[in-house]
Amino acid sequence: MIDILRKLLQKKIVLSLLLSLFALQLTGNFFLSKNTQREVRIEATGKKNAESKGNGVQIKEILLDGNKNILPIDFFNLTSWEVGQDGTLTWNSFKNRNTDIIAREKFRTLRIGLTKEEYSGIAKIYVDGTLIKEVDLYSKQTGIIFVDVSVSAGSSANIIMLKFIGVFATFFIISYILCIMFQRDKKLDTVRIVQAICISLIISLVYIICFSKSMQITEVIARCVSIFGIISIICTQFINIEFFYKFERKQLKKIIISCVLLVFIWVPIVYIVKNNSIIKEEIKNSTENTSNISLESGVIVKQDVNVAGKPNKLYLNIENKDDNEGSFIITAIQNKNKLKWSIEGIDCNNRDIIPLDLSGLSAGEFFLYIESQKGEPEKSVKILTSDDTEFGNLKENDTVLNNTNLLMSVELTKQTGYYRQQIILSIFLLFTLTLAIGSILRNRYSDKIIFVLVTISIFLIHCIKNPIYFLDAQPIYETGSNFFLQTYERGFAKSLFLEDAMYWPLFTRLLSDIVVVLFRQRRLAMFLLNCMGGIIVALNCSLINLRVFRINLGKYERFVLSLILGASPLFGIEALISLHNSVYWNFILLTLILTVDWNKLRRYQFILVLFSSLMIVSKTLFVVMFPVYIIVLVFLIMNKQIKIQKRLTGYILVCVFMTLISLKYTYDLLLKWGFFSNSEGPFGERILTVIRQTPLYYYRTLYVPIKYIFHEQNINPYIYICIAITITVLIFMWLVFNGLNKYLKHKSVDKIWDELIIIFYMVLSILTAGFLVYTNKEISINIDRLFIDDFNFYHRNFIIVVEAIIFMALVLRYFFINSRIALSVVVSFAMLLFLVPFNIVTNTSILSDWTQQYNELYRSSYVIPIVAGYDVFLQKNAFAGYVGGDDGRYTGAYNYIYSAKTIKKIDSDKIIYSLDFSDVSKIEDRDILEIYVRKSYILQSSDSYVLVKDKEGNIIAKVDATYSEDRQALSYFLPDGIKNIGSLEFYYSRDNAPYPLLPEVYLGIEGEYEE
Repeated sequence: MIDILRKLLQKKIVLSLLLSLFALQLTGNFFLSKNTQREVRIEATGKKNAESKGNGVQIKEILLDGNKNILPIDFFNLTSWEVGQDGTLTWNSFKNRNTDIIAREKFRTLRIGLTKEEYSGIAKIYVDGTLIKEVDLYSKQTGIIFVDVSVSAGSSANIIMLKFIGVFATFFIISYILCIMFQRDKKLDTVRIVQAICISLIISLVYIICFSKSMQITEVIARCVSIFGIISIICTQFINIEFFYKFERKQLKKIIISCVLLVFIWVPIVYIVKNNSIIKEEIKNSTENTSNISLESGVIVKQDVNVAGKPNKLYLNIENKDDNEGSFIITAIQNKNKLKWSIEGIDCNNRDIIPLDLSGLSAGEFFLYIESQKGEPEKSVKILTSDDTEFGNLKENDTVLNNTNLLMSVELTKQTGYYRQQIILSIFLLFTLTLAIGSILRNRYSDKIIFVLVTISIFLIHCIKNPIYFLDAQPIYETGSNFFLQTYERGFAKSLFLEDAMYWPLFTRLLSDIVVVLFRQRRLAMFLLNCMGGIIVALNCSLINLRVFRINLGKYERFVLSLILGASPLFGIEALISLHNSVYWNFILLTLILTVDWNKLRRYQFILVLFSSLMIVSKTLFVVMFPVYIIVLVFLIMNKQIKIQKRLTGYILVCVFMTLISLKYTYDLLLKWGFFSNSEGPFGERILTVIRQTPLYYYRTLYVPIKYIFHEQNINPYIYICIAITITVLIFMWLVFNGLNKYLKHKSVDKIWDELIIIFYMVLSILTAGFLVYTNKEISINIDRLFIDDFNFYHRNFIIVVEAIIFMALVLRYFFINSRIALSVVVSFAMLLFLVPFNIVTNTSILSDWTQQYNELYRSSYVIPIVAGYDVFLQKNAFAGYVGGDDGRYTGAYNYIYSAKTIKKIDSDKIIYSLDFSDVSKIEDRDILEIYVRKSYILQSSDSYVLVKDKEGNIIAKVDATYSEDRQALSYFLPDGIKNIGSLEFYYSRDNAPYPLLPEVYLGIEGEYEE
């Protein structure tokens, strides 16, 4: 029997099934259930069976999410049901007319305990209006009947089953891949089994100690079994436990270094995710025009507070005086939650504010009641008011006070919508990095496995850092306007040859056209295009792990170097992740390709290498490779290697052709900028300027990592430049002389390969700096202000640092005979980089989510915002009209991205509630298609509507807002368009109070703009 069990556990399918089942049990609720608000209703039917002596219903216990006991009186809304001393709720036909009792609460699971006895009847339990169970509570013995409710109640059983199957299939595929990669073939012995059981029991016991109090015993036992099973399988099938206590000293060093590196990468990421998980904001109204309400006897004030976040503190402003008397009660009510404060007037003497702790409330709107108990007109407390109606309606004794709010401030917090996804991705990131490091330490798996794992890790990091590019796929600048939209509008052939900023992005165009042809569903296509940007970055940075590229670096050095390039915050620039800019990272591939052994390439590899030449045209920066291609071609001709190196020759010729095409576009670009308009020509004074500026630009760029790690440094720029140039020249001369010596001695290029590669990266990085200086006519760097003036590090010059880091790693390995010294320096540099955490782009100020906008793209006319900026739009047969007071905003157009045209100026410092268009001629007889606005605060409630009125003041339409909770912007769509608008008025949906907005409104207006 034991032998049969051992044989079964050696089979990958059996192991995969077991791991999948255990993982599903542990995470099923996490993936399939959400803490969702539901309406739970219990109906006392008044019916009973033949044996029962009564038809009563009693609610005895409430257990929320398996660990939170709540009294029924605290869970259900106020009702006529009788309240017992122990918080129970009871219905009987003699005392209660209302048979229903209702609760609205967020939960994953809910257990309702109903009393069973001789006098009990029949009860029905509904969730969101759907009957889930009818219970006969009659019993000869008194006890409790439990009814379990989950968030899936009322949902389709087929949908739930499909979800479970999908999650199980995902776990099975992952488990099977892990079995293929890591399952050990060694036969199980008794010692290993005992070791695995001991480790599994210890971890299970730790879990019980930590979580048994917060969960039901059955759930704890089930999870412990799953944990025990997973740990046992890992210890017996995947891990050599002896490896951790029988190791050499060299292995111990690598393990320690790897663990430290892993901590330096993963911990800052999780820390930043946690810190960025909460949006904190304080909403307050203006103190410019204030008045007061005297809390005399009988005065009741009700303030609606329309917010989207969780209120924590409220500061109520009062008039500062020293003769306050009387008393009053302040009550904050939110659904069934109620917070109450009894305040004496004398306690308000010599005070400006009354602080209130609202931490007992949940996220969302609430009411603030102030009820005066006693107080004389002259000596009562006076609550200050403002004409800035940020919060909603204010009532005094049931009378609405127009244009008035209590003068107060509310501190709010809200968890971002991407927090859970980012944490899940962080866990997967830890998993892939651990596998990659384990693969290198065990030296068991090929470089291709490490390449795949590092690629996945880098891609996950970019997903975590920039959710707007992945989790919420939306068009970003040119990716949306030029590559996404124009491909749909023009079709495959016409869009393929479309220019972009005076160059032909052939590689990016081809990717976009393929995605659009394969995926006509626009949301999916946009998601894939955004993901491709991160995939391109991850692939290029991880390429250095492949041994096919002949560079003098060990496996561990390559691994660390790929993480520096792809995962360090130094290169975590948001603009470089988008598809249209991620192509710059292909520069790594173009340089590494020249290091391969062309005679050992397989046919499919050679075809892929030829295809990569398309990248040269995709960015003008890549023309710096032209001198390298010419030198290689001349070398082949002089050494009569054309026939021997057919593949290399063919590749170089294709690259030269592609470079000439790119040079043609670059020439047009320079011609447009006026480089050739003066008599001196490009090789006159301009060349001298480039020669003078290139060293300063080059070493100023290389200073970026130093400043990034150590922040501001008091370094003399003259000393820095002199030392940097001296070191560079000495390294170059040493490599040249040493290389010549070797070549003259052996007459073989292979013997000087290391020197050639180092010189190649050094010269190429300097050429890149020279090209960037040449193509930037406005550049002017003064050595006296080298570290003082602002220096932009983005888009293109980051390539200089990438090349320099590879160059320095090669130099270290070249000069230090002991490879561990070079490895130590590279790892230390990586740790210093990762110590500086990156920033997560939250994008709370973007104009809208794109759920509705994807549908807008099918219309014949539209104006749609691109999310990365306030004033850039996609438009078709329409233009964007701007209402505001910002005269310094960008008003041009580029790459099919358009800014708004000013149609009306308003005060840029005042909050608006309505807009008058009766005097705006630009919109006469034109359809208004869309309205885009910005809330005065991010956590202001987004539930609002706009009243569209004609010039006579008659209401034409009422349009509800389209919004995303974590963002500051709202959209109002008018599907059929509305002509001759006279005014717009904005209101809260909840209480119809005026809705405050920032003075920045954009209209989508049909037709062409006319000056």
